[in-house]
Amino acid sequence: LSIYLSIYLSNLLSASISKEATKMVLSPQAQRAWKMGTAIVTSITAFHVFFQVDYGDQDHALQDMQRWYRRKVDDVLVGSVSTSTSTPTSTTTTNPGREENALNEQQQQQQQQQEREKRRQQQQQLLNELQSQLDDRR
Repeated sequence: LSIYLSIYLSNLLSASISKEATKMVLSPQAQRAWKMGTAIVTSITAFHVFFQVDYGDQDHALQDMQRWYRRKVDDVLVGSVSTSTSTPTSTTTTNPGREENALNEQQQQQQQQQEREKRRQQQQQLLNELQSQLDDRR
């Protein structure tokens, strides 16, 4: 008799647990709002990572997209919005404002390259000095 009673109680307990386990914590409207909020936050984060984050002087995979985006923002802020649908890797220039932007970008790239070369030379000079100090100690 006790075995039957324990089986009955365990079945009763598991049935009540399974009913509670399938009960939703959030209402359908709250679930939709949560999903929408998650999608918005994820989109904003992805936009920031792709277009806003500065990854330093080294080349990286998002560099072309970031340049394209920054040119578009500059065009909008300066007021010379073009109607062409250029791709992020496109480097064609059709108006003087774009040519100036391209020249400025080339000058910035040259300056960055010169700065990198200067840093590399300084690092090499420091390395040589450290190497000579080590040799003197030996």
